[in-house]
Amino acid sequence: MALPEHTILEHCPLCNGTKHKPWREKDGYHVVECEDCSFIFIQDYPSADYLRKFYAPTYQPEGDTFIPAGGFLRKLKYLAFSKWIASKFPKDKPIKTFEIGCGQGDFLSSVKDNPRFDARGVDYAEAPLAYAQSRGLNAQKGDIQSMGIEDDTFDLVVALHVLEHVHDLNQTLGEIYRILRPGGMLFAIVPSVTHFKAKIAGQSWKYLGPPGHMWYLSPQTFAKFVTKAGFSEILHCSHFYHRAHVRILAKK
Repeated sequence: MALPEHTILEHCPLCNGTKHKPWREKDGYHVVECEDCSFIFIQDYPSADYLRKFYAPTYQPEGDTFIPAGGFLRKLKYLAFSKWIASKFPKDKPIKTFEIGCGQGDFLSSVKDNPRFDARGVDYAEAPLAYAQSRGLNAQKGDIQSMGIEDDTFDLVVALHVLEHVHDLNQTLGEIYRILRPGGMLFAIVPSVTHFKAKIAGQSWKYLGPPGHMWYLSPQTFAKFVTKAGFSEILHCSHFYHRAHVRILAKK
């Protein structure tokens, strides 16, 4: 029986298979593994409206003042990332960039005064978004589906710890592909379900958190999703880091 405002996912979102085996259970949610392609996902599928209501207090409990996270080391990390990703593009024109789930604006802040970038972001979490806007960043409320972006608009789409949360992963990746120009790139980071830290932690893995974390990706399944969306080349897809993350760089 489905939870209220939930349906049961009978088909694997990656390969459309119908054979699943139990993987984990948490907070009333059944997380299953597809027997055909090994993709792991929550079978108790929340409605988009339920997911929005679920996230509303996560970003700022009622009555609390938003306190930005991170510090100097985080700033250094984003500056290093912006330098690295800029090296992937020609130097003769700005990199038109769109960040999905920009939050408090750490990445946007790192490129704000960098002439290599023309960057904007979206998020629907009001408190972090208001903080980003107070920093003079080009950040708007919404998501990729609601912004009315024309085809072939951006050179780079950035999604940092966002895609594991989206309501429809295939649709979101399809939208990313659509708004990228030919030769444009997607850079994304998600938790890696096959990282050794995830395997050691088991049921206690910190990224096991339905319904917020709905899609449990590995380097193999993430690459398959991105290829399925139409990307012509996977330039990088790995989880060989100290953190239990998959990082992917894909080209349209």
